[in-house]
Amino acid sequence: MAALGRKVSRQTPNILPVGSLYLQPGEERRRSGSHYTPRSLTKPIVETTLRPVLEALGERPTAEQILSLKVCDLAMGSGAFLVETCRQLAEKLVEAWERERNDTRLEMSDDVQTRLEMSDHVHIRLGINSQSHNQSPFQRTEQSSNSNQSSKEDLDYEPGNSFPGGRDGNAIINTDRNRNAIINTDRNENATIINHSPDEPLLLARRLVAQRCLYGVDKNPFAVNLAKLSLWLVTLAKDLPFTFLDHALKCGDSLVGLRKEEIGSFGKDAAYDLPLLALLKQQLERARSYRTEIQALDTRSDADDDQKRNYLYKIEQELHEARLIGDVRIAAFFEGSNKKQREEREKEIGELVRNWRYHQADAEGLQEIASKLRSGERGIILFNWDIEFPEVFDRDDRNNNPGFDAIVGNPPFAGKNTTINAHAPGYQDWLKEVYPESHGNSDIVAFFFRRAFEILRQGGTLGLIATNTIAQGDTRSTGLRWICQQGGTIYNAQKRLKWPGLAAVVVSVVNIFQGNYKQTKLLNGREVPRISAFLFHAGGNENPAVLLANAEKSFIGSYVLGMGFTFDDTNPEATPIAEMHRLIEKDSKNAERIFPYIGGEEVNSSPTHAHRRYVINFGEMSEDEARLYPDLMEIVEEKVKPIRDTQSRNG
Repeated sequence: MAALGRKVSRQTPNILPVGSLYLQPGEERRRSGSHYTPRSLTKPIVETTLRPVLEALGERPTAEQILSLKVCDLAMGSGAFLVETCRQLAEKLVEAWERERNDTRLEMSDDVQTRLEMSDHVHIRLGINSQSHNQSPFQRTEQSSNSNQSSKEDLDYEPGNSFPGGRDGNAIINTDRNRNAIINTDRNENATIINHSPDEPLLLARRLVAQRCLYGVDKNPFAVNLAKLSLWLVTLAKDLPFTFLDHALKCGDSLVGLRKEEIGSFGKDAAYDLPLLALLKQQLERARSYRTEIQALDTRSDADDDQKRNYLYKIEQELHEARLIGDVRIAAFFEGSNKKQREEREKEIGELVRNWRYHQADAEGLQEIASKLRSGERGIILFNWDIEFPEVFDRDDRNNNPGFDAIVGNPPFAGKNTTINAHAPGYQDWLKEVYPESHGNSDIVAFFFRRAFEILRQGGTLGLIATNTIAQGDTRSTGLRWICQQGGTIYNAQKRLKWPGLAAVVVSVVNIFQGNYKQTKLLNGREVPRISAFLFHAGGNENPAVLLANAEKSFIGSYVLGMGFTFDDTNPEATPIAEMHRLIEKDSKNAERIFPYIGGEEVNSSPTHAHRRYVINFGEMSEDEARLYPDLMEIVEEKVKPIRDTQSRNG
């Protein structure tokens, strides 16, 4: 222990005993390009994203209008953005409840007074002194009074009970003690909730918002569970079950999936009367009705939770066929390495679908194909948006304007090579196939922007964090350029924002409106007439023209795919420079394939760009030609080949 003393951090007062659990930082965040988003970022981003959506509802949005909003995070992680959205919409919901309660009181004040006076008239029939009225809504009672006859309804009434026959479904309650307490059974269900629930209104509002308004997707199942936990904590209520969220927070890859039309048309046989698409529509209708039941009410008891889980089970049953067909159709793409192979494989799998669907063949073969797609460290769990969230994309439910009202989040940042290494073979090809005019060198965050814009309704908004390259090069061309050309309007942006906390990251924050946004636009906090895809206050969105005068003046350089190619005294993966000098002395021919190596380190640290590293470069040589330099090939085979072999096996 004494020998370890100097290595024990002062922040660790006690050494952990053997077998204890502890947290060890891993490489997942760096590999996936993800970072936890603090509230100092989520709060302003959510506010800015929701502002145009709430303004579109008018100055006095109703509770039902707020609860009908649909907000999604398509890479939700631990749910930081959904938690903040829950907070902000719940506050708006409570404000709406208060307005509706006050409006109801004002609207009904005259009517309440009239009914109370009529209550006094009924009291006359019971021997209580009161002034009579010539006309009232209860003419039958007055006529009975004039004839000195008491009806059963009159005699049964007592002060403090509900007055019968309220107008528009309203009933006066406890008129002697509280003349303004009103339950509106038709028009103001939410006012009933706030007046009569024992829970704090804001907490109840959060629970309703979480179950009706929020949606999230993440391809990491652990992230999905963590997001549920985050929302459970912010909606936690004494003596009530956890908020039911399983219908809205789901596991899947937001960038890989099919539309219901693409699923319904796959393996379809025109010779049969009931096409697959028609059956799929029926199944989706049933699934949508079950989802409506889930979202209708808060989870107030264990019985409510059990009922919702039963509905969710029925939904899973209804969506089983659609999911299976979607899986195998996408599997056909990833099983091929070029267009011809993919088309042939799609025909083969389409035939299997027809045999299963129309001839009651065994689905085991299809399930095996789907399982292969989903399995493994880099398996793909596709997500079919309008299948999984039918109420969001149904035109009837959404007034012929389907899609989310708002999308918020902090999707992952990852360059081309990181994306290739972190996903299944063919993933990059899929992105280029599905997103027209995209570039293979683009950061993956641009594709999340494209997907978010695609699933927004007209008049909807998105607010996403991105790497600061979102406005540069191929990433800009793939993302913001395309969105602006398709009718999107950037109405708020911060071009370079230092990440709060310890992470050495500079990001951009971009808000986009689906349509022509005519209100104030802000760039880096300053009002501007427009914001281009370059996150600039002027100019166009398209790529700049190439100057022929600059042709062949510069190029990106060579990618050294492995530090084993290098000679460097500071990198243990490289070969020491002294060994390089020894090899050149041994055989001067080795110097022909060893070159100075200048990278970002040298450019950023040396004003003269002085090199301190060297690299083995065989150029365009074949393997046989490279073996004419056996000393150098020995280094490559020792330090580079084992890593390449491992990558090939994993691929």
